[in-house]
Amino acid sequence: MEDTTANMRLRGVNLGGWLVLEKWMKPSLFEGLAATDETTWCAELGAEAPARLRAHWDSFITREDFAWLAARGINAVRIPLGHWIFGAPYPYHPSYGANPHPFVEGGIEVLDRAMDWAEEFDLRVVLDLHAAPAARTASTTVASRTSASGTRARSTWRTRSRCWGGSPRVIAAAAACTPSRC
Repeated sequence: MEDTTANMRLRGVNLGGWLVLEKWMKPSLFEGLAATDETTWCAELGAEAPARLRAHWDSFITREDFAWLAARGINAVRIPLGHWIFGAPYPYHPSYGANPHPFVEGGIEVLDRAMDWAEEFDLRVVLDLHAAPAARTASTTVASRTSASGTRARSTWRTRSRCWGGSPRVIAAAAACTPSRC
């Protein structure tokens, strides 16, 4: 495929609430819990979190949704990610409790699947590092501000090279936390 993104008018949608849980976007996942975000949701659910989150990943956004969007003229999707999608190790935060790595593994495979669907339906992708270590929102700590050793946390982009390394599908990456904003 020839990369014509530079001259393309983008018509996009946000796929929030899929790979980064936010209570306001999917309140039913949080019913009966004190959790307010994915960090506290995983920590509170513990061993129950993987099955519940994988069911959400498999049903909240599907291949059929990508097909539906493309059929209606949408040509770009924004996919918010948490730094934990890349797996452990990541900086510890006291809200994790006794489990130093509470996040459910397997999100990177879901992202890879989304990239395959984007390619299949000729959609561009904006990857948004929506929850980076050291990032904060107005209402909650999204992730750890400092690591257990006291050093400032950093994120590294790493996924299949076709998804990130020069892929014309990925048109941008937005970092949630820049040094001037942390």
